[in-house]
Amino acid sequence: MKFAQLLLAITISTATLAANAGIVSFDGADKIDAGSAETGTGQSLNGTEPVGDPITFTDFTVSAGLSSTNLAFSSFNRGTQIDDGSRRAYQDWGHAGLGAVGADTISSDNLDANVGSVNNDEVLFFDFGSDVTLSKVWFNGGHQEDSGAAHFNIFYSDDNITYTSVFGGGASHQNPAGDFLLTGLSDTYRYFAVASTGTSGSPGGYVEAIDFAQEVPTPGSLALFGLGLAGLGLARRKQK
Repeated sequence: MKFAQLLLAITISTATLAANAGIVSFDGADKIDAGSAETGTGQSLNGTEPVGDPITFTDFTVSAGLSSTNLAFSSFNRGTQIDDGSRRAYQDWGHAGLGAVGADTISSDNLDANVGSVNNDEVLFFDFGSDVTLSKVWFNGGHQEDSGAAHFNIFYSDDNITYTSVFGGGASHQNPAGDFLLTGLSDTYRYFAVASTGTSGSPGGYVEAIDFAQEVPTPGSLALFGLGLAGLGLARRKQK
């Protein structure tokens, strides 16, 4: 009996994981590093473009909010610094990507900074349902990414409340030169956020695509797990 329990513990602790990687494009083009384009499902449509809080995709959902503080820095608290009711996520399908609109109007559908105030930045929240590694985010920053004008920040969270910038402390927003930003993350998280953080008068933009990897059990690890269960069952029968 003790041997079977030990075998089961070993198979669980040594089970290997494989990354189920995916690049999802939000602008209707299958052209970003061989990524696949996906139209989300929203609570309403503006023509063929989903609008919702959230918009649902195959592996995650996307919702939007408006901050009461500048999101160019290292962290924020969603519970106290984000108004989740004033914005909805918007997918500008066939043109640009993911942005945000007002709760009652579809206008200025990109992701904007300084909405009415230098402290009000629009932000998109990604909920993957389970832990993933987010490695890369592509932007359509008003076609001004390389000018240094468009800036964004990327955050991760364990609890959907406290969000930490992938770029570290201080003034951590970044200009996506080359149309993308690398997160530098190796750990997995369920929740992520992307905010527009440009200065007053700078262009906003859209989240054009993301690259993420979801850890799933390999066939070999599942076989080991099954072997452990079989050993435990055999030991129980012998005991009886």
